[in-house]
Amino acid sequence: MNEMAATGMRYPLKSAHDPDVGVNSLQNYELSGDEHFSLSVQVGADGEKRPELVLAKALDREEAAFHELLLRASDGGEPARTGTARIRVA
Repeated sequence: MNEMAATGMRYPLKSAHDPDVGVNSLQNYELSGDEHFSLSVQVGADGEKRPELVLAKALDREEAAFHELLLRASDGGEPARTGTARIRVA
């Protein structure tokens, strides 16, 4: 990712896949790990949730050469099932 990228830039992420329907299907995404990024979840006309990484704070390679993030997807089951993906932004 270019350190000159403007705050507010959005970067689509791969969506989680959950074959269940209704409450047991994918319900939520969460992002943790760094103040430079936030998460936006877009809902398509088909109801699919599509996560996007949003640049919330300007990057500075001299300050940090990379950023480690953790994206977590969860369903609405009881107990909830989750899946995670590690994201490394260089």
